[in-house]
Amino acid sequence: MTPALQAQTRTVIRSYLGEGLRLGRDLTDDEDLLVSGLLDSLSVVRFVAMLETEFDLVIPPQDITLTNLASIDAVMIYLESRGL
Repeated sequence: MTPALQAQTRTVIRSYLGEGLRLGRDLTDDEDLLVSGLLDSLSVVRFVAMLETEFDLVIPPQDITLTNLASIDAVMIYLESRGL
């Protein structure tokens, strides 16, 4: 993934999470979204659906894990492993 695409991807993810979670603050790339309770089970489903739509991919159920969705950094690593 080129640096420009990586920055754009992070922006899309941050924007979605910021609007969806209504935090009133910026998320850091390494902030744990699941353990902190920022994402619950329903918001994880919505987040995965957004990733699939926005980046034109299918995320199989076995890939929806704490490791892959823990933070923006973790999501980026996952997306890069999928060839984005």
